[in-house]
Amino acid sequence: MQKTKLGISVELLAALMYFVGLINLLGLLIVAGYVLICEKDEWLKRCAVTAVALSVVFALIGVVIGFGSNVFGLFNSILSNFSFIHFSLSYPLHIDNFISHAASLAEKALFVVLGVMALKHKGFQVPGISGLVGKHMGDIPQVPVQPQTPMQAQMPVQQVPVQPQAPMQGQVPAQQVPVQPQQPVDPSAQH
Repeated sequence: MQKTKLGISVELLAALMYFVGLINLLGLLIVAGYVLICEKDEWLKRCAVTAVALSVVFALIGVVIGFGSNVFGLFNSILSNFSFIHFSLSYPLHIDNFISHAASLAEKALFVVLGVMALKHKGFQVPGISGLVGKHMGDIPQVPVQPQTPMQAQMPVQQVPVQPQAPMQGQVPAQQVPVQPQQPVDPSAQH
């Protein structure tokens, strides 16, 4: 088990980071900043960037919903100046509240799952986030796993080195015939 400079395991620090992300964004930024500046473990740094990126994505969802509410508020302020208009604009069926609560629940569930998986030094690909993290931190090369049938798993595979073959001495290479250029045909000369 690999240790950090704090004397705790890498897995425990990664889990701590995800669990702090549940509570407070500032705490997450402090722990992630420490990891990125002081620690050398690449998996731990990848966890730090993933945790911060997830927090930013979920914060942006809240910002977008709030921006929509502000736009509706602006139109309602303009419409209130006209005494003959008696309605206001808003999200239909209060869908903004539903989206906000669903995003908050998804964020908390994702941080709990990632924290528990970090304790086991595991993780999973978060769609969109993992690609972004891999793009900016450098992808960890992953060997594709081929599914095997039970028979393939039991049979030993022998690898035989392939050596380049030299041409045999009795063979004559095929002769190449030069291609002669054709004369261009002038369509006006045919009349």
